[in-house]
Amino acid sequence: MHPRSPSGLRRLEAALLIPVEWAGRLAAACGLLMVFVVAGNVLTRYGFNLSSVALQELEWHLVSPIALIGMSYAMQKGEHVRVDFLY
Repeated sequence: MHPRSPSGLRRLEAALLIPVEWAGRLAAACGLLMVFVVAGNVLTRYGFNLSSVALQELEWHLVSPIALIGMSYAMQKGEHVRVDFLY
């Protein structure tokens, strides 16, 4: 085997990174959709005195993929929030 050819684990890692990238894009799309849903909900509530329970439920359902998929994507990319604790 050539020393520069990728090993089986490297090929597996490269193959598994493709769905991770798509999951990150899905989380980003859910975040953008949530911005529009929340803005629309606020505008209709305060502008037209209308409220939609379905839109409020959609907000809660959009939080899950943003948090779960987004956090794992950020951890994989090394972009997660780091907090230092001072004693």
